[in-house]
Amino acid sequence: MKAELAQYARKAAEIAAERGHCKYALEDDEGHVCLSGALYLAVCGDSRRVWWPPPVRDDTRVTVERLLAAAAQILAARRGAEFREETWFRESPIDWNNLPGTSGEDVVLLLKQAAELLEGE
Repeated sequence: MKAELAQYARKAAEIAAERGHCKYALEDDEGHVCLSGALYLAVCGDSRRVWWPPPVRDDTRVTVERLLAAAAQILAARRGAEFREETWFRESPIDWNNLPGTSGEDVVLLLKQAAELLEGE
């Protein structure tokens, strides 16, 4: 499963690099994607129909959440903070994506680092 997750993270990095970066939307009208948008595209091929209609399958959402948790683990390490799986969503990679200082290059790097982390587990 970790190898499959790593492949998704690498694919999401490629998608983010190709499409460009956006904030506060999974995908904007120009096709740019945020961190989560790139992950949904990598996992299920669609970022625009994540919530409605119809919602993505539960296993897709769980896969994306596992990938976001790997990204959160890297962000925690960068801050010198302890990663806690049960509370990672409080300082989520989604919020980090939307920070003014976060660039598309930052998102691509984080996704590549998440893939490396998952491959090493």
